[in-house]
Amino acid sequence: MRSTENKCKCAPLQTSRPNNLVACVIEKTFSTFLTAIMCFLHDQKAFRESNRTLESDIYGERLCKDKNEFTELKKIEKWQKMSIFAVVRNPVDRFVSGFTDKCLREKVWRKYKSRCASCRTNLTCFVDKMYDRMMKFAKNPYKGIDFDDSHFFPQSWRCEFSSHLVKYQILQLDGPNFTDQILGLLEERGVESDGIQFINASLHYRTPHSTQDSVERATVEETVLNSPYLLRKILQMYYFDFLLFGYRLPDIPVV
Repeated sequence: MRSTENKCKCAPLQTSRPNNLVACVIEKTFSTFLTAIMCFLHDQKAFRESNRTLESDIYGERLCKDKNEFTELKKIEKWQKMSIFAVVRNPVDRFVSGFTDKCLREKVWRKYKSRCASCRTNLTCFVDKMYDRMMKFAKNPYKGIDFDDSHFFPQSWRCEFSSHLVKYQILQLDGPNFTDQILGLLEERGVESDGIQFINASLHYRTPHSTQDSVERATVEETVLNSPYLLRKILQMYYFDFLLFGYRLPDIPVV
């Protein structure tokens, strides 16, 4: 895996000093909740006094902005002695969710014309342009990644995985025991029972960005999985995500 993290500072590392814990937050992968969880753990008293909940701590107005966030592990004092984890997601599912949320539902391109690769709601156009953009970045990583890059670049390009993957505990968002795993991890790091209960009470809520069970999402997923052209390109884009994080490559349909 080629190292791209020095240019791809897409998702901040977030710390909880009381628990000696670092989380790497990857967009469209439990990112809103994980950001809020790490903020809560960073300062439980301030979080509770702000009358926030995990599901209401909107990223753009988050309580811990710039307080517990870092772009590189080396900027975190004594990070080598801290527990580090990240949440990952099936690459196709993450892509489908991202396109559905940003390009079909939010229509972020209405305000920012270049978003969704200037393709608006055209899925094939978007796949083609993001494929080209990823190939360009892989050959010559550039500075100043944009909105699309941060939401759709491979998970394996984040978190300094190319040099520090062995130090991470990886949790699969779509695994059968995800809730038990993340709560268990927090208990191991000394989060007390009332904190665990506060977090657990919010985990069954959906954020405004959730696309689960939506008609739009089902349509995009069906289109991708039944199109040899689209699926092949998406598998090429995210091949190392499948390989590194233990996801099975879907079969490309024969038409």
